[in-house]
Amino acid sequence: MFILYYSYVEINDPAAVCMEQRKLCEELHLLGRIRVSFEGLNGTLNGMEQELEEYIRRTDVLFGPIHWKRSTYLPEKGEEEQKFTSLSCQVTKEVVSLDLPEEETEIMKATPPGVHLTPLEFHQELDKAIAAAGIIEDANDVSSSSDSGNNEARDLVLIDVRNIYETRIGSFEVPPECKRIQKIDPCTRKFSDFTKVIDDNVDKLKEKKILMYCTG
Repeated sequence: MFILYYSYVEINDPAAVCMEQRKLCEELHLLGRIRVSFEGLNGTLNGMEQELEEYIRRTDVLFGPIHWKRSTYLPEKGEEEQKFTSLSCQVTKEVVSLDLPEEETEIMKATPPGVHLTPLEFHQELDKAIAAAGIIEDANDVSSSSDSGNNEARDLVLIDVRNIYETRIGSFEVPPECKRIQKIDPCTRKFSDFTKVIDDNVDKLKEKKILMYCTG
């Protein structure tokens, strides 16, 4: 079994937390990667279900509540080739590498986070946007000034946050008739490339509802 998590929480002594995380993982026989910084920590770990649940319990006490992602082995591959073979606990500058200047990092930290949606809620948002787009495309007598106030679809931008390797699995497609729903596929090779994509598309994103997705 695998777990994946991100926890943005202020950490005063990343080195001490990193050492404690390593000891905890060694005690529970967990392997994988953990990054610890002043702004929080993230990790991807592999082990027995009971030990992973104990790790989750203890980590939630310290840094939670955390949105944990659990995954089992892929059935088409052998377990051994999917398991981590070592444990890495490192102190890093950021939880997720964005390579932002310090002043931009502080602005980002002060900005309220987005709303996490369940897969069902995300699907419902897409359905609503597609339905709204269809209704308004058919309403030829509606003026641009009047539909700007009630057109939820006009405000929707769908952003794929995954890297180019993950997007090969598949992605959401916008029906051709939904011309007021925009889709952005950054085609990044590493997440730090994402900031340039956003800067290049900032005019498309202003005053819009944004749906972002990633497969973790």
